[in-house]
Amino acid sequence: MGVLSVFLWMQDLNGVVFRILIGIFGLGGSIFGFGCHI
Repeated sequence: MGVLSVFLWMQDLNGVVFRILIGIFGLGGSIFGFGCHI
């Protein structure tokens, strides 16, 4: 595990979390009427 592989893993993890948050705000907002538009 080099520094680069750790960095790439963190970037991938951040991407997954970001997509999950976007999904929650996007789908949840439209379904429950939160009105969270980015």
